[in-house]
Amino acid sequence: MIESKNHHQKRDRLVATLSQDNQYRFVIIKNKAMVAEAKTRHTLSNMGAFFLGKTMTGACLLASLLKGDERIIITIHPEKHIKLLYAEASQVGEVRGFIKWKESADQNLLENTPDSLGKGVFQVEKILYENFKPVYGSVENTQGDITSEFNQYLAFSEQIPSIMNIHTDIAQDGTVKESWGILLQALPGTSMEEIQSLYETICPELKIPGLIQEMPLEEVLKKILPYDFSITNNTPTDFFCRCSLEKFKQKLITLPLFDIIDMQKLQQNELVCQYCNRNYILKDEDFESLIEEIQSKQ
Repeated sequence: MIESKNHHQKRDRLVATLSQDNQYRFVIIKNKAMVAEAKTRHTLSNMGAFFLGKTMTGACLLASLLKGDERIIITIHPEKHIKLLYAEASQVGEVRGFIKWKESADQNLLENTPDSLGKGVFQVEKILYENFKPVYGSVENTQGDITSEFNQYLAFSEQIPSIMNIHTDIAQDGTVKESWGILLQALPGTSMEEIQSLYETICPELKIPGLIQEMPLEEVLKKILPYDFSITNNTPTDFFCRCSLEKFKQKLITLPLFDIIDMQKLQQNELVCQYCNRNYILKDEDFESLIEEIQSKQ
């Protein structure tokens, strides 16, 4: 029983709550292992892990508001240093992401300061059950830090009084010291002023770092929330990608036959998933089956 409780406490997890008076929604995530896994998978620098970690955390918080296997995709095109930040999260706790640097970027000179990314475009794509096409929302970021971008999106696109706080800390030796985030959101009839006052009472920057290392998230919530609440979602979260060799082969089938033949002749048989950096190797029998299937459709 003790071992099971310790495993539950150590595993990354997201917990969403609803106040008993139906005025507030509060979501908290602890995702230290997720960020560490992304850092390892993509062999990221400390700054790369810092920026991608915060983006994945925010994506998870937004995805907690969805249903079932619905997904949120965050794409950020900053003005400085980074070409693209990408994070994709589902309501069931799966998240993946990657970062693309500009050729001129010197990652060793970057600091995790609020304005380190400069201005840019922040886009949210929602894949929802009832919508045939994805739903898009975007804002132009003016402050250059990840947390501000999420809050600006919530204010101008969602137009629901909300406050998000994201914290990721990478040690100089590359260890992920901690990663967590919270989303405080008003329900109908609650004002932004009330949300701001509650946020100041909760004071997450001071209270959460010490508590989140010592106890399960359910206990953290009891310590910091000044009201009675019910838990609406309690989900393990993991860096997880649904890529597979078969999915790669399904995409290759759409290529012209001569491209597949050239790939085999040139021994271009290594496939790399950009989302999780997993490698797949195409064997001769894979090429033969691809060629046979493409020919059958001609």
